[in-house]
Amino acid sequence: MLGDSLFLLSGVVETYVRRESNIDFMFGYVLPVLDIILKCGLIYALVLLVIALRIYIRKNRENS
Repeated sequence: MLGDSLFLLSGVVETYVRRESNIDFMFGYVLPVLDIILKCGLIYALVLLVIALRIYIRKNRENS
């Protein structure tokens, strides 16, 4: 069950990161993560942060 929840949450974050611009990235990603911290706990949020940052860095490398 933990793995399924983590998979779904990582998919949501990946969708946010791919679709949004840099300015919208803050509002589209940071606020939902704060909500996840409150609802699901810190471990979920840390895992999602690592996934999102890896995608964000990869996206910036492709653009430059």
